[in-house]
Amino acid sequence: MTCPDRESRGVPATSGPPESGVRRTRESWDDPGGLIESWLWHGQPGPHTPDTLMVAWLAILPPSVSPPLAARSLLARLAETGPGACSTMDQRRVLDLLGHVARYAPTANANTLLTNRGSP
Repeated sequence: MTCPDRESRGVPATSGPPESGVRRTRESWDDPGGLIESWLWHGQPGPHTPDTLMVAWLAILPPSVSPPLAARSLLARLAETGPGACSTMDQRRVLDLLGHVARYAPTANANTLLTNRGSP
């Protein structure tokens, strides 16, 4: 089966790195620099595995952006424009990891553990 490319499905292409001279059609608050979308659409750059990609994405999210909210937004957008049935195992792993981040919610117990670490 041959998978249609993004443009043939009416979805604007994402850009390459800024130095490539290709401009993004839309800058996304939930995917700074288009890191996830670029990886999904243009292959797996360098030594990045889905796990290291997620760590990098979490690291570049601005402090004011909630990772679960960003993951939910990104997943919703990718549901419309993402790889779908043509996805590879690595692409499915990225989407699965985004799903885990989207479901994350801090609990009172976790906050208590962090503040009481030194207590016996």
